[in-house]
Formats: sequence, C-alpha cells, structure tokens
Amino acid sequence: GVAVGTAPTANLCAAGTASVVTTAASQYTWSCNGANTGSNASCAAPRTYQVSASVNGGNGTATAAAGGVVAYNASGTVTITPNAGFVIQTPVGGTCGGTLVGNTYTTNAVTADCTVIATFLPIVTGACGTANGVATGAAPTANLCATGTASSVTTAANQFTWTCNGANTGANATGYTDNTASP
Repeated sequence: GVAVGTAPTANLCAAGTASVVTTAASQYTWSCNGANTGSNASCAAPRTYQVSASVNGGNGTATAAAGGVVAYNASGTVTITPNAGFVIQTPVGGTCGGTLVGNTYTTNAVTADCTVIATFLPIVTGACGTANGVATGAAPTANLCATGTASSVTTAANQFTWTCNGANTGANATGYTDNTASP
C-alpha cells in the first residue's frame, strides 16, 4: 500500500513467500504465498512518477511540489517564479503538458516520468530615441526608439508620430517630431 517509484524488492510479505513483482502503469503487484494450508495474500503498491522542473537560460526558478513525486494519473504542480524584470514565456516547455495560471503550472495527468521547463523573457518598456522632439522636414527613419520596436511613422497635425512598442508586458511610448516642412 505504500506508493513507490520503483518496484519494491524488500518487505514484501509479513508472512509467506513473495512472488515475482509485476509492473503495471498504475501499480506494482505481488502475492504473499502461504505455506502448507495457509492462504495467499494479494498485495499492491501504487506507482509514482517523477515531474522534473528546470529553467532554460536562468532568470527565475521552477520548483516541483512534493519533490516532483506524483501518483499515477494524478496532476503535479510546479511553481514558476521569474526574477524581477522578467515574465514567464508561454507555452511552458517540457513533456508533461499542462496549464499555467499565475505562477502555478499544473501538469496533465501523469502516466510516465516527465519534465516541465520554464523559460523567462525580459520585460521591455518602450522608450523614445534621439529622433524624438527634433524638428524635421521629413519623417524620421532612424533613432526612433531607444528600446522597444518602432511602429510606422505617421503624419498628423503638423507632426510625425510613432510608437515604441514594449514587449512581454512592457509599456509603450509615443514619439513625435514637429513637421517643419518648407512652404
């Protein structure tokens, strides 16, 4: 009745002679055979599997609950925590499959040893580059953003405007220049 990850080899029978241990996906089974006119007993140990948690590239942690030991056909949980300035990349990698809610990754039903691999992405907050605020007669094409990804430059109300798009939950920034085109 004790859950184990590998087939038990000791303490199989309190009395009688142990049969060969049989392995199934959900449990290990054996018999304790009585001698002479004694009766036989059927015994079983639920099988467990290992959920191994790791991090690809650093910048946070991934920790499996209960040391990663999960009963057959049950779900395991892994707490995934990014360092400051990072977010969890989704989908989460590995062989377990599952769902991320907040910082808790719940695996699909475990029927074999499996892995959960967390990767973290840097939060990028958009910031305008040196072209911001500089009067120009033509739409700027360089130095639009110090960080983030520049959108297309548009002309409106005598200004050229663009957005420096943040990434991974980072905020956007809007840049502009005065349109000082000659008459």
